[in-house]
Amino acid sequence: MKIKSLAGQILLVSALTFPLVDSVINPPQVQAQSVTQRIGSLFSSQKKLGTASGRSRGGAIRGECPAAVDKSIIALGPENNLGSTLKADPTLLFYMPYAQSMGVKYGRFVLLDEAGNFVLQQPFFVELPENPGIVRFTPPTTESVGANEKSIEVGKRYQWVFSVICNFKQPAGNPTVSGWIQRVAPSPELENQLEQESADTDYLTYLNHGIWYEAINQLAQNRDAYSEDWAGLLNHYDLSEFTQSSIGELRPVTAGN
Repeated sequence: MKIKSLAGQILLVSALTFPLVDSVINPPQVQAQSVTQRIGSLFSSQKKLGTASGRSRGGAIRGECPAAVDKSIIALGPENNLGSTLKADPTLLFYMPYAQSMGVKYGRFVLLDEAGNFVLQQPFFVELPENPGIVRFTPPTTESVGANEKSIEVGKRYQWVFSVICNFKQPAGNPTVSGWIQRVAPSPELENQLEQESADTDYLTYLNHGIWYEAINQLAQNRDAYSEDWAGLLNHYDLSEFTQSSIGELRPVTAGN
């Protein structure tokens, strides 16, 4: 059964409690679930991973960028700021209030392990979009840019930090948002489903197995088919005005830019 809307269900998640599980996320019994439980499964699985400091909205600071913005940077992340992924390079989604049309050109991405060591040997710089809105960013694979670790490893947590560069000389004052990623191993059932489905996997497959980053990214890619679900998700972050907007890309800074 296709989920009709997230809007009326997503706020009920915080009232649900669930037992702890291992780093391999076991899928819920989807056929026996109500709509509320299916929506809650995405958020509850992140609670099972544990908590992380800060929240997607609360952890953001504005710094010294232009003051004419009504919101800070917002990461479309789970309530506890720790999201699961199957990938070494999960795609992140943000609301980006700063843009090149405002004279702000670049952002900076850093990836750290739990001990605070750099996974990427150097910060990764990206170009901001022409106008404010929802954007996506896929971090470079560690092998492509050099890393202290071999890759993002299953069962480990990593902190990402994204900053908008308004002042190169005083980076501590730049608007910043951060979050955590934990890579998990897929269950055998999920592996079988992914093998059987097309490359454009339905976002509900990931939602039903509690895989945050892939679920949200697939929902964004298929938002025309799941318009009410997408609208409900953005409403949760007070971003309803961008429901019909396109999604921008944060692209790597290249030589000469």
